[in-house]
Amino acid sequence: MTFILKSGIRLEIINLLYNFPLKIRHIQEISMFSYSSITSHLKKLKGYGFVEKNGPEFGLSEDFKAKFEKFLNLNSSLNFINENKNFLNAHKIFNMDSSALGDLSPLCDMELIVNDNDDIFKVRCLINDFLRESKSVKSIFPYFPQKSGEIFDSWIDNEADVKLILSKSVFKSFNDFICEYDFDGEIGDFSLCVKTADPFMDVLLVISDKGVLLGFYKNDGDFNGNAVFFSRNRRALEWAENVFAMYALPMKAAAGEEGRVTKA
Repeated sequence: MTFILKSGIRLEIINLLYNFPLKIRHIQEISMFSYSSITSHLKKLKGYGFVEKNGPEFGLSEDFKAKFEKFLNLNSSLNFINENKNFLNAHKIFNMDSSALGDLSPLCDMELIVNDNDDIFKVRCLINDFLRESKSVKSIFPYFPQKSGEIFDSWIDNEADVKLILSKSVFKSFNDFICEYDFDGEIGDFSLCVKTADPFMDVLLVISDKGVLLGFYKNDGDFNGNAVFFSRNRRALEWAENVFAMYALPMKAAAGEEGRVTKA
């Protein structure tokens, strides 16, 4: 890999060949490098086994492409950490499952949404919108949300499919709310599954039709309700789904603390 990184031309050629094979003239048209320079570097890349020639076209070898993808993922992960290092260092992100932290490249385009003087409730409103306006919600949730009645009403109206992982204390508040909720109409296909986790994971994760939200606890132990990462990227969604599944599948809820809400 060092051989490639030492040359801007070689790195550019590898990037151009990453998605599909190209002829030399096409590489020249896109890169504006000279024909002789491209030919010389392709010969060296082929000698290392990084590039294969098939007729008039050059493409990456399957073995090198797999290694290059890992390098790109590592690079993207490092970029995400570097760009957000001040925030991440102040939060308990390493309490998450280690396999979830193994590749952070799907999060590289995540936007950090932070409350500001113009909108001190920006994050809370974003979280509530994610919960309220979706037909499908999977969430690891660290607190009992305000306006729970409005959120629950919207879930029923949307016939939403909702899966929640809560701490035992939050579950108790949520269960009390459910017991007092007035199911005065048809709930249609609305369903709600709840599991408890003890100890609870120090994270907020919301997966919905609107995208992904990811929040953390601060090092002092309090959940940071003033900042949350947001993305609509497909890879971020896949990463979040895998994280949720890791926590949901092996979880053993206490008796009576797991179930599906249906109309009595």
